[in-house]
Amino acid sequence: MKAINKKDRILTVILVFTVLVIWGNSMMTPDLSWRLSEWVRGLLGMVFSDVTSGASGHNWAALVRKLAHFFEFFLFGALLRLRFRKLPAFWLSVLLGILAALVDESIQFFSGRTSSVFDVWLDFTGAMSGALMVEIPEGVKKLIRKKTVEEKKGTDKDETTQ
Repeated sequence: MKAINKKDRILTVILVFTVLVIWGNSMMTPDLSWRLSEWVRGLLGMVFSDVTSGASGHNWAALVRKLAHFFEFFLFGALLRLRFRKLPAFWLSVLLGILAALVDESIQFFSGRTSSVFDVWLDFTGAMSGALMVEIPEGVKKLIRKKTVEEKKGTDKDETTQ
């Protein structure tokens, strides 16, 4: 069995920590979760006071909650893609993203909070976006390498025929 390199071990630890944070947030009581959202809204209000000044606190707290869903899973999808880069990782990220989202919403259901199909889709979209954010540059690098190799072969072929 091949040993896991240091980079992959670090990515695995960060990935597990990310999942624990996501699911830990889902285990919070409704009141504690709402207070955390209000606290984050307050921080955002200090930074973006022009934007938040006309909006009601309730709307901003709800937006903070939805953004948290997206960005937690964005990080999760990107980390999955980075960690499992040698596998067909994009689809692995998508599959594990949807499974983690379903578990996340199930935890909320059983912890007395509202679970939502919309949140599953939002989580899934975040995971897919994070995986794509890693996948697209990797794909571009592969295309450039392939084109460079093909051009070099073409140049070598031209030199041997002269």
